Amino acid sequence: MNVVNSCLLCSTNLESHSHLFFQCSFSSTLWYGAWNKVSVSGISNNLDDIVAWFNLNVQGKSSRSLLMRSILAAAVYLIWRERNLRFSQGKTLHVELLALQLVNSIRDFLSSRRGVRPSARNKALAGSWNLPRCIFS
Repeated sequence: MNVVNSCLLCSTNLESHSHLFFQCSFSSTLWYGAWNKVSVSGISNNLDDIVAWFNLNVQGKSSRSLLMRSILAAAVYLIWRERNLRFSQGKTLHVELLALQLVNSIRDFLSSRRGVRPSARNKALAGSWNLPRCIFS
């Protein structure tokens, strides 16, 4: 059995949950792109700070809250999958390709939604994610 000590994504730090998912330079690049896409800035890459930020800013059933929770889930999944592919198969994906997968998976998920309230904020989110107008029906 292979024991992994250093991060398989950046090879510079010891691998831990906090490092792998949030502090690693590879993961941070993915997060920066995702947060930028939803006009969120200033989120720390510290796990406790991220949890606190989500507890304060991502509540209820609004489209924005759904989007933020979806980004979190999809990004963690894609980072974990990338790490495991590198470990088990030696395959690597460039972070820009992973970011594109993240955007496409979120867009596909959001495109399947219907009955979204056509508020100005929701229309802006739909525009920034290039979503079809039928989500508002």
